[in-house]
Amino acid sequence: MAQGKSGQERRRRPRVKIDGGVVAKVQTVLHAPVIDLSVTGALVEVEEALRPGARCTVRIPIADNAPLRLGARVVRSTLVSLARRGEGARAARYQAAVEFVDVSDEDAARLSAYLEGLDGAIAAEISTEPSTKA
Repeated sequence: MAQGKSGQERRRRPRVKIDGGVVAKVQTVLHAPVIDLSVTGALVEVEEALRPGARCTVRIPIADNAPLRLGARVVRSTLVSLARRGEGARAARYQAAVEFVDVSDEDAARLSAYLEGLDGAIAAEISTEPSTKA
C-alpha cells in the first residue's frame, strides 16, 4: 500500500492484488492538427503512435455549438519527426491516416459543406477507444 512520509497509509480504501482476469480499458484524447481532410478521412499529426486498425472518434470543431464527431479507423501511423526536448527527453510526432466509418448522410453533408468553405488550419481531437487486448 502507498504510505506517506510518516509511514501512514494514504489510501482511503485498501487495494487487492489481482492475478489476471480483470482488464482495464483506458480512453485517450489527443490534440491533433489536421494535415488534410476529406469526406472519407483525414491525415492528422499526434504525439503518440496510433495502432492501425484501432477505432477512434474524430471531433472536428465545425461549429461552436455542434462539433462534428465521426467514428474512424486508423489506417496507418508513421513517425515523422523526433526532436530533443530538454535534458535528453525526446518528443515524437506521428502522422496518422484515419478513415471515417459509419458516417450518416447528415454528418457527411455537414462535413462536405464545411470543406467547401474551409480556408485555414484546423485542429481536431482524437479519442482512441480502449484496446481489447490485455
